[in-house]
Amino acid sequence: MKIFIAVSRRYARSLIEAISSLKPKPYVVVMSYDDDVEILARSMGFEFMKIKDIEKIYTYEKLEEFDVAIAALDDDVMNVACIRIAKSMGIPIAMSLIHNEMNKDSLIREGVQSILNLNNFIAENIKFVLMSDVWITIEIVPMYRIVAALHKLVKRSVLGLDLKVLKEAIDIRDVSVFAIDSAGRFIGEDRVLESGDIIIVIGTKDKVLKTVTDIEKIFRRYEQIYSIRYSDIQRIGYG
Repeated sequence: MKIFIAVSRRYARSLIEAISSLKPKPYVVVMSYDDDVEILARSMGFEFMKIKDIEKIYTYEKLEEFDVAIAALDDDVMNVACIRIAKSMGIPIAMSLIHNEMNKDSLIREGVQSILNLNNFIAENIKFVLMSDVWITIEIVPMYRIVAALHKLVKRSVLGLDLKVLKEAIDIRDVSVFAIDSAGRFIGEDRVLESGDIIIVIGTKDKVLKTVTDIEKIFRRYEQIYSIRYSDIQRIGYG
């Protein structure tokens, strides 16, 4: 994965550290007009571009090879301009920080798929959008250790699991477990989980982590069954 980031000093640390934690490590180019951002980016092993004018992004010839563009600059006008350039260069996934909700429509018109609000968990949102089939944990009420664990299904959607199977196999007395589809609608327990669906577990940190471990055991068991069935089909097909 190749990620292009336009970021100001204010948001650089949380954003760059979130990107650096992705596995496998992506190829990243960071653009900024702040010297401090350059030091941070290079310390993480990322390529850096220093420019004073957003339009200079056009001079980066390899931009059209990137998969993701993220704009996290100090005002929405600059973010909109950055996303417009990125989309004109054919970058498929665009994410942007938003300072004023009134500018949301402008970002959407430019092709932004994910908008990061200052009041939300910026780093966790970025990781969640870019990572699939892994768990992301977000603190909701730190004082009481209340967290939410989210799991976005992609490859695991072929397993044929539904929410009812998961709930029957785990202890849900101290946690809330539910799922939503890619449009944010709640999913019925009997509906088979599909690609893009999100499993959400909410509760105290220790209970949530235990529940996640239990769900992972179910996933692994179904993955083994799926692997055996797939091998049998291949053997019969080529036998």
